[in-house]
Amino acid sequence: MKRSTKRRILYGCLILLLAVLGYSLYRYLSIQQEYRAERNAHEQLMKYRPALPEQANPSGSVSEFAGNGNPDDPDQTEVPNDTIPITNGKIVQLKEDYPDAVGWITVPGTDVDYPFVQGKNNEYYLRRGIDGKYLYAGIPFLDYRCSPDFSGENTILFGHNLRNGSMFGTLTRFKEQNFFDDHRYFYVVLEHDIICAEIISCLVVTPNQAPYVFEPEIDSDFAERCVRDARRSAAGLTFSDADRFITLATCDYERNNSRVILIGRITESSASPA
Repeated sequence: MKRSTKRRILYGCLILLLAVLGYSLYRYLSIQQEYRAERNAHEQLMKYRPALPEQANPSGSVSEFAGNGNPDDPDQTEVPNDTIPITNGKIVQLKEDYPDAVGWITVPGTDVDYPFVQGKNNEYYLRRGIDGKYLYAGIPFLDYRCSPDFSGENTILFGHNLRNGSMFGTLTRFKEQNFFDDHRYFYVVLEHDIICAEIISCLVVTPNQAPYVFEPEIDSDFAERCVRDARRSAAGLTFSDADRFITLATCDYERNNSRVILIGRITESSASPA
């Protein structure tokens, strides 16, 4: 082979290597920019965060942090009497500023501490922030088929799992037995309600393995199947037909197209009876 031909091949390989390195650097910087955009959006929304307990209450009680306060102060949650629903001022303000906003989800011990929305379908907020503008990380959102007051049999919340652990990423920690055992409750705050849910199971599934977890209307053995199919689950639980559940779902990188599913059973709601 002539020296000039070898030189051309060498230059070609060098150009290809530089192109690969350049693209890799571009992707890295783009991803970091996306992470920064998510952090900035999250920080701006923290002003709407309602008052919550510092840690999960083992009894699942929400009464001691429902609070009494000034209804004109958005930092307060007012509980006037036994017949008038509570009013969470921060959520009222959140919904006034962002019409698709529904409430706030907090999972103690994780980075899940976000407002969530509900769109007309389950695609709109995949790559949009709460203001409807493009945001790679999106915003946690309620399944469009579910009732925003969480009165349904199974209310489903979706959130991305970014590789830096933000959004719903830290839900994957529930695959660890010790973490699951030490973190058994999460909270949802709505305009007129504070809901506590007891975590009964953590599943790792592909969409075709356990589609029942994504259905708002469930059958009589939903809870038993969620415990039976779980990676981690609580022991000694009994269930009734009156139980209502909240499903938190995010992507998982353990297997191709797998999902981490956290199932919570509503143990208490501060909303007054109608």
